[in-house]
Formats: sequence, C-alpha cells, structure tokens
Amino acid sequence: MHHVPEELIDTTWRAVGASTAEQVLRIHKTHRKAQRPLTLFVYRNFVDFREDAAGVGIYVYHVILEAFSRALPRPRCVRRAQIERVFGHQHQSEGFDPERSIERSPEPHALRYAYEALTEDIDDVVLSELEREHIFGVLHAVIRSLHDACERE
Repeated sequence: MHHVPEELIDTTWRAVGASTAEQVLRIHKTHRKAQRPLTLFVYRNFVDFREDAAGVGIYVYHVILEAFSRALPRPRCVRRAQIERVFGHQHQSEGFDPERSIERSPEPHALRYAYEALTEDIDDVVLSELEREHIFGVLHAVIRSLHDACERE
C-alpha cells in the first residue's frame, strides 16, 4: 500500500513551489530536525555535483519529504543504517531503469514525480545523465526509506 497518493504529490509540489523564501527556509529547518539522518545522507550525496544540479536534487527531496509529512501515517525518523542499507541494496540490484523502478515502487507517485522533476529543465538547469542517474538513485532510496518508516509500528 502506498501512503502518498498522486493528488498529495501534486498539491505539495505546487504549494512548495509557491512558497516564499522564508517559508522554504522554515520547511528545510523542519525537515532537518524531523529527518536529520536522511537529510544528511541526501546533502552528502549531492555535495560533489554542480551547485545548480545539487539544488534541483535538494528541492525535489524537500518536496518529497513534505508530501510524506502530510500523509498518514507519518514516517518515523529514518535511521542512518536503514537508508544506507536501502541505498546499498538498490545499487546492487538495479541499474538505471526509471520506468521499471516506478512500476515496482511501493510509492510510485512520489518516484514518478522525482523522475519527472529531474528530466524537466527546472530554472534552465539541465542535468547530465550521470547527475540525473545518481540523484534519482538517492531519491529512490529516500522514498523507499520513508515508505518503510511509515510502515513501522
């Protein structure tokens, strides 16, 4: 069962996109506090990319996290070991096949949003194939980890 319906993804990215800089900063602070290990994982994985490419990945991450924070049940804090396990397993078992990943995902709407956001030119930022693949892989692991964190009792 997925926790983030398509309508929630749609309303969330629209709301975040319409937010003021001050509101976005508040969202980032809230996310850093609620999901510190997950946020550190994301930022560490984007640090070596061009600033604008990393910015796209970070923006999409915060939209996804905001959507999960609006869904029920809300995810518990994702532990570092959990995200690393998911990310490591994902890299061993899958290549870059976004459509297959979306079909098999427990959160297909969130993963489709991530992929579509990475393939569109956001603010004239064009991601290289390497950037797109890596950011998608990180976001895929984030979505899977958040889904699992919603399932935990």
